[in-house]
Amino acid sequence: MENYDDVIFKTICLKKNFSDYQSIKYPEIIIKRKKINIIQGTTGIGKTSLLNLLGLMDKTDFNLSESESDVLYRPEPNLKEISYRRDVYNNSKKEVSLIRNDFGFLFQHDHLLDDMTCRENIEIRYFLKFPGQKKDEVKIKTDILLELKGFQDLKYQENTNSPPPINRSPASLSGGQRHRVALLRALIHSPRVLFTDEPLASVDEKTAKSIVEVLVEEVHKKGVTIIAVIHDKEKDLFSDSSEMLNIIDLNNSTVVNFIN
Repeated sequence: MENYDDVIFKTICLKKNFSDYQSIKYPEIIIKRKKINIIQGTTGIGKTSLLNLLGLMDKTDFNLSESESDVLYRPEPNLKEISYRRDVYNNSKKEVSLIRNDFGFLFQHDHLLDDMTCRENIEIRYFLKFPGQKKDEVKIKTDILLELKGFQDLKYQENTNSPPPINRSPASLSGGQRHRVALLRALIHSPRVLFTDEPLASVDEKTAKSIVEVLVEEVHKKGVTIIAVIHDKEKDLFSDSSEMLNIIDLNNSTVVNFIN
């Protein structure tokens, strides 16, 4: 990877096969550190696929005839770069899990577990990264995070006949409340990189603005790198933070090619 500090990911001849007759090939793509990297492009161009490949949610199809084909990830400027080709897929699943602990995920659909409380949905992500932590200490951490992100309403009873939203099943919450719970789950373990796939598409304007505020704050105050797939019209919500944006447009045919 180039010897400069602002690059956290770089792809080299990255390819994903969907069938024997169709694949997506990505030449070099640069993801900038401590920025909101917005991936945009028409439907079917490969936005979500790129997100999943970078986040180790899907396996990369390296072209074995091209030795340079790779994804390079440098967690911090002073740390050695990690080669997905060399260090991840040639090693154990444990290695993948360790690297994935650097990542947080926020999807268009929240993927919350309805047979658990909202608090449990949030805290299970923390326990996966930090097993053996005391439940009371993690509860305090969750409550602090609620306050810091302005989501403290989730702790208060809406009426005397039911517990506060944080202590209820996600099934009883509104779509906006569920999405905020999912955002807290993505942040509870302090990820270096937050992957967000159309996080604003299924929420109302008020919730969308609150999510954008949190994302901007994570970059500004914590130095988190965000990689986001969003619609063009939603970019306006980031207009006050344009200096934080890095736009990656996949509509350019030199970036993504479909092979038939």
